[in-house]
Amino acid sequence: MRSETTITIVQSGFQPRDYVSAEAFAAKVSWCFETTAIREKRGQPRPHLVAFPEHTGTWLSLLTGKSAPTVKTLISRRVLSTPIRALRSITSGRGLSFVFLNAWEAHFHAWIEPFREAARYYDTYVCPGSALLPDLDWRDGRGWQRRGAGIGGRSCLINPQGRILGWSGKIHLSPEERAMGIASAGTAGLLPYQTELGRIGILIGEDGFHERAIERLDRQDCRTVLMPSASARAWRKPVEPGTSTTVEHVWLSRGVGSLIQGRECIALAVNPMSVSWILDRREEGCSHVFINRSNPLRLQTQENFPVEYNGYPGLELIAASHDCEEIFSFTIEE
Repeated sequence: MRSETTITIVQSGFQPRDYVSAEAFAAKVSWCFETTAIREKRGQPRPHLVAFPEHTGTWLSLLTGKSAPTVKTLISRRVLSTPIRALRSITSGRGLSFVFLNAWEAHFHAWIEPFREAARYYDTYVCPGSALLPDLDWRDGRGWQRRGAGIGGRSCLINPQGRILGWSGKIHLSPEERAMGIASAGTAGLLPYQTELGRIGILIGEDGFHERAIERLDRQDCRTVLMPSASARAWRKPVEPGTSTTVEHVWLSRGVGSLIQGRECIALAVNPMSVSWILDRREEGCSHVFINRSNPLRLQTQENFPVEYNGYPGLELIAASHDCEEIFSFTIEE
């Protein structure tokens, strides 16, 4: 890792209008980066890494060229339009994965190309969040090809030349994801990316709550963990009715930030969270940054850190809002 590295977190709030076309999605991504650039011009260093939350590209498969009141309606229409394919997918144990396999290539390019272009233009590494995609492999002369019939949560890291350095898959799935036929990536592919900023690992959503995933990255000399996330649970409300433990407390006390404490190699955990509102799904969460307190890494500036968060060891930075878009940068030094 460089002696000084500036990271920008994009707590993005995508809306259905951002997915109606590839052009609309590209415009939204461009706005996020332009806002980052404006902040740079006001005196902050340019970012060396820009990180987006989970599911940035998932909705392209459902909403591009469509207008419908709810997610259930969208899926129902897709089932009715291709009943044989739907039946084959469901009976084979792949659930509703066919919904996302339909025209996957066009949706994949609509998702990833704006981020690749921004990485080149702004000369920065980019984690574009994630999308539901098949397992992909590049074949010279044929472009991106899918392997197998399943889909999974996929994220990646893009370098400043616009090159996709590799793919990371979501390992731990929710019951809803399993019911849809989404496949787990397994831990074999949990490998950090070697970059000019040091070794960077990507854990998607729920993966950051599992110590085994953290252990695997730590044993591979990973220095920074990115955890693009999206949660549809109310951030400030109790996890269970009648209890006082909030969703926020669970994320901050049991998530990736707590699991990196005392590690030998992992020094930093960056958790960009989504505040998107897509049809009947509203996502909430305060993006946050933890450091491993046993590591010499430190944030260069800490302004107006809320005192109510002092009880979370290693928590250095947290978004001001759990339901509004925020784009903020921080500089770390060793």
